[in-house]
Amino acid sequence: LERKRSRYLIHRMTASTDGLEKLVSQDWTFWWDKEHDTALRTIWSDVILLLETLEEKTVHIVLPVLNRVKSLSAAVNTNVEGHSMLHHTWLGAVFTRVIDHESKSVMKWGVNEFLNMHTLACSSSPKHWQFILGPVLGSLSKSVLYERDASEHFSGCPPVVSRLGTFLSCFVAKLTKDHRGSFIRQFLSACWTLKLVDVPLVYVSYTLSLLPAMPVLDSTSLLAIRSLVQGSLHTIKVTLRGPIQNFLLTAVCSLTDMALVSYNDIFSTLGCFSISECLVYGSHAWEQATCYVKEFCRTNKAALSPYLHGAIHETLKECPDPATLTPSHTSLALLLALSCHDMEERVLIPCGHSLEDVLADILGPVLDTIASSANRPYLSCHVVTRAVEVMVGVVELLVMGTRPGKVDALLYKYMLPWLPSLLTHCEHELLRGTQNGIQPDLGHTLLYKRAIDRLYNFASRFSFPVSVHSLVNQAFEVLQDSEQVWVGVI
Repeated sequence: LERKRSRYLIHRMTASTDGLEKLVSQDWTFWWDKEHDTALRTIWSDVILLLETLEEKTVHIVLPVLNRVKSLSAAVNTNVEGHSMLHHTWLGAVFTRVIDHESKSVMKWGVNEFLNMHTLACSSSPKHWQFILGPVLGSLSKSVLYERDASEHFSGCPPVVSRLGTFLSCFVAKLTKDHRGSFIRQFLSACWTLKLVDVPLVYVSYTLSLLPAMPVLDSTSLLAIRSLVQGSLHTIKVTLRGPIQNFLLTAVCSLTDMALVSYNDIFSTLGCFSISECLVYGSHAWEQATCYVKEFCRTNKAALSPYLHGAIHETLKECPDPATLTPSHTSLALLLALSCHDMEERVLIPCGHSLEDVLADILGPVLDTIASSANRPYLSCHVVTRAVEVMVGVVELLVMGTRPGKVDALLYKYMLPWLPSLLTHCEHELLRGTQNGIQPDLGHTLLYKRAIDRLYNFASRFSFPVSVHSLVNQAFEVLQDSEQVWVGVI
């Protein structure tokens, strides 16, 4: 009903211009000049015809008039007295009706035609972004848009993806520096709000990775990336999670403004990528993340060791700051720091210190907390658990890596004196019982089971003599103990 009223008002508006010399509305959304009477009447008759025809559901009625959209685009690009013959908002209204049409073929035509035109990209005002972030992005969330015709080749991406990549690159390039970050942030937030499904999210992430390198992402934008990754990937097919994360990681590495983010922003964002599906130690994605961290250190001239020392110190507190890194993110930060270490640039090691000194300062408190926990009854179990999570995170990254590197040997050399006491603690905790018939929680048991598995795997790489006899003997003792309730994982 509202659309009918709007079309009636457009009819009345154009009819009232007979004999009118000149009329200009606010913002030039509608104007009339007797000198351009014929051209303006043709333009507005096309607008009215398109808006009326697009109300029809029958495709063969709609398709013949769609070519008039091109004439409206030409009118938008034609300047008279410093203003367009047709204000671009009218073209946006027509495209909205095309994209929202019930016919899939009409919708696909509208999206492809819009991405080819670049007409509406001429406006850099944030109030005009809503068409891109609304109807256009909404249509891109439909899998049918990426279906190929029988005449199209099945190698490479669908044509609409290449058009979207070209459009976004041109559009972002026309924006001012301040507007670029705001648009990308809103674009990411809109992707999260729309809950893009697997195929659309793959291609939208791919187009983001194709954007030319520019400093546009700030801490708020990285938060939007984390929300998109953490909130969407659990609903995506396993085979598509890796590509999506790799594309988003590429976008993060090439678009972050290093002057507007902090270490916490960087490592919290990198920590949301899966270490088994994307950020695998030794892979190309890992090298990307390494260069990303190194570039931040180079730009801000900040050594990593003081930050890591503070993160470890905060993790081992009874009540850590909620804003600090999680244990898994701390593990990732430590291994990335070791991977990107460069003696000349002093990325990890401050002047006057050796790498062994830095490891003793950063990783030493973690290993000491675990190894000495049996002799420190006053030590909180939560602190010990977080220390184990940090240790397991480091070892797990190395074990799941694609190929051994210098970091493996370096960490093994440092951890070698600690390995017996670490294994002893983990084996005891895995089979530990508690008083009053209360069993350890499942998370506690799974953590120590994982810790033993990773430590055995890590030690076996360097021919460290590991035996399961001690663990088996303890398990038998547990099964024979009738006075306590134990949980055994054999």
